[in-house]
Amino acid sequence: MKKLLILSLSILLVINSNAQIATTNYRSKIENIFQHIDKSQISTGLLSEYGLDFIKLDGFSGNTLTANNYTSLADWRLIYGSIYTMQVQQNAALPTLASINTQVEQLNNAANTISFIGLYYQYNSVKATAGNLFFFPTMSP
Repeated sequence: MKKLLILSLSILLVINSNAQIATTNYRSKIENIFQHIDKSQISTGLLSEYGLDFIKLDGFSGNTLTANNYTSLADWRLIYGSIYTMQVQQNAALPTLASINTQVEQLNNAANTISFIGLYYQYNSVKATAGNLFFFPTMSP
């Protein structure tokens, strides 16, 4: 039993260290791709192409509520996670999802409360005509 516990802990440590390496590799590659962008032009501190799309943000403009843009807490977390990865400047300064989850949990445990989470954000995007300025490889089927 003791050997099984040691083996399990060893596997968890290896998985955790590999995840950290993958994150670092991804971030360094994305930094390399966007190194020549003038980040001072990104007024919001968020650049959509810089982040990961855990969920498509196009449908969540806030203009109208439809069956397609109604969100659960899990969807909200995916939206926030997508926005969180778009940070290219310190002026965005978004709190981590873990700290938000802690706050939500504290509010849910409070007596006589109804939790309501909203999200208002603005982000910048690279102009569609700027594609020629970058040397992104094109993929063909």
